[in-house]
Amino acid sequence: MIVAFESFIYGSALDVGAPADIFEAGSADRSHPQFTAAVAAQRAATDDPAEEAFELGLGALLALVPA
Repeated sequence: MIVAFESFIYGSALDVGAPADIFEAGSADRSHPQFTAAVAAQRAATDDPAEEAFELGLGALLALVPA
């Protein structure tokens, strides 16, 4: 469980510093409309996607911790 948390935190730290346009369909945008729509929706969101992903992931990991 500790390794999972460690990996999650390191990955989240990298996500914060990642470029906003890391996901691009490029010339394949017509053949992958769902991916293109998801990227467009993420860009249109006013919330910080890295923070939202961190909160969602942390909640999921904490739900796995035995009581």
